Amino acid sequence: MKLSEQRIGELYLAIDILIWSWFPMMMVVLVSKVPSVLSAALTTGIAAVFLAVLVTVRKEWKGMWNKEGWRNMLMVILCITVGMYALLFIAIKMTSTGNVAILGLSEKLWGLLILGVILKHEHLSPAALLGCGLMLLGGILVLFPGEFKINWGDWMVIIAYGISTVGNIFQRRARQHMSAYQMLLIRSFIGCLILLGISFVIGESISFDFSIETWLWLALVGVSVFAIQKVCWIETIHRIPLTKANALTVVTPALSLVWMFLFFSEKPTIYQWIGLIPILIGTWLIIYKKDIFTVLKK
Repeated sequence: MKLSEQRIGELYLAIDILIWSWFPMMMVVLVSKVPSVLSAALTTGIAAVFLAVLVTVRKEWKGMWNKEGWRNMLMVILCITVGMYALLFIAIKMTSTGNVAILGLSEKLWGLLILGVILKHEHLSPAALLGCGLMLLGGILVLFPGEFKINWGDWMVIIAYGISTVGNIFQRRARQHMSAYQMLLIRSFIGCLILLGISFVIGESISFDFSIETWLWLALVGVSVFAIQKVCWIETIHRIPLTKANALTVVTPALSLVWMFLFFSEKPTIYQWIGLIPILIGTWLIIYKKDIFTVLKK
């Protein structure tokens, strides 16, 4: 029986959610073996190799040199591949995987603030404003669990997703001139080189003499998260509405908390669970009630 386009899109989305829900745990393992920024550099480099194979198979090398596409892609590289990923890999050493998973939903709040408040592309509905308030409440519970203590790792996660939201604006513009596979290849290859430079400048020990196990972890993250997951997302929004796709992805942090409990024996705190509830409700109000806030994911 042939599957409908919508059903295929839903299957792509299921794979996307599954892979992204494992990302916080994968980062924990990687940064325990490889310096933070170097981890980001090597995983994006491996993703670039994988994507180069895809571009070759799809015979898309010829359309890689669109000037307008490259102009926007440079901002995508700086905001997402360099800014977002570098901050996330550094933050995971300073905060819990549960906080990384939950605070990832701040991307939806950033979309509302940047597209609705700053750029004023759309009028903010009462539902969106209520969702904003609920997300802020949930964020406070996660950021300050019973005491007012600043954890810079948590704030780095929030800033990372804010930067990625800006990058997504340019990514949508670039998509008008390039295919998704071309965009991912460009941002992975150039981003890898920039991240390697940053790793050297900040004094990380740059070495490629890793164990086979470490290289397997690097390959797993590079191919699954920075290549396959991104392709799955693009194929998803090609087949089903962004509103539906983004609404369904709010289950990702809850799924991450389950994986952490089952496989890493990391029990979510009561503040994480309590904070997750208003964040999920607020996210739904922002995304499901207002199409303008369903920006393209990182």
